[in-house]
Amino acid sequence: MRLAGWTLIVSLTVGGCKGQDGTMDYPKQIMVENTMVFDSVHTSFRLRNRSSEPVELDIIPECDCTRVYPEHVTVKPHCGQKVSISFWVSSAGAYERILYLQREGDDAQDTVVIKGYAEK
Repeated sequence: MRLAGWTLIVSLTVGGCKGQDGTMDYPKQIMVENTMVFDSVHTSFRLRNRSSEPVELDIIPECDCTRVYPEHVTVKPHCGQKVSISFWVSSAGAYERILYLQREGDDAQDTVVIKGYAEK
């Protein structure tokens, strides 16, 4: 378990990214532990606002099989916000879930990819 925790920390650190204009930090990719088919996966990540203005984001899952909380966030200046994700794995093998981060008033979207592997 300790190794898995460090793996998650390393993947968040290595996969980190700044938003389109450098004001937001968040992971571009999250690797989750192996799971069993038909199990639920729960993970989270942290958004950090590096600017001096609040940033409003919609967090949109690629499919309605993925739940995100909260779906809309306002991240205060120089603060962070935790985002929780859960989904069900229905087949064996590698999988990925994509979240789109869309800033209020901006048509461009950034992505966060969650990857894992499900065993029978």
